[in-house]
Amino acid sequence: MSERDGKISDAEFAAMIDEVEMQSFRLATKDNLADVRRLLIALAQGMSPHTTLRQAVCFLMIAQTAATGSRTSIGYMKSEAEGETFFDLLGTTTSRTVRSLKEAGLVFTVPSEFDRRELEIKMSPEGYALIDRAMDQIKEPHERKA
Repeated sequence: MSERDGKISDAEFAAMIDEVEMQSFRLATKDNLADVRRLLIALAQGMSPHTTLRQAVCFLMIAQTAATGSRTSIGYMKSEAEGETFFDLLGTTTSRTVRSLKEAGLVFTVPSEFDRRELEIKMSPEGYALIDRAMDQIKEPHERKA
């Protein structure tokens, strides 16, 4: 910074921008940002136009759990969200969000075999089809289905 007028020179500003750009590339590359964009587009195409980002995140949480062969429930999702930084995103509206995914035919619920008070959330065939289409969008170009 110039001592005379307290303003940043063009060269100093350019160096600051380069530093910010270098830091942002550690977090995201143009390729993984493009993958996220394609994933969100595929979800948007397969879900209702009224779907919120909260509902898409909830759907991805259910899909991730299903992919690992684990069980999930509304209570489990709330507890997972509490341990993460996105509790405010799902915490108080998880039941309503799951209900909207059920209405869209992407998931369904069944009584838990371990606790009859709890409902397990399962992916429907339509939900699996949507996640397959979405994941096809983020594979390497040579791996994508024709």
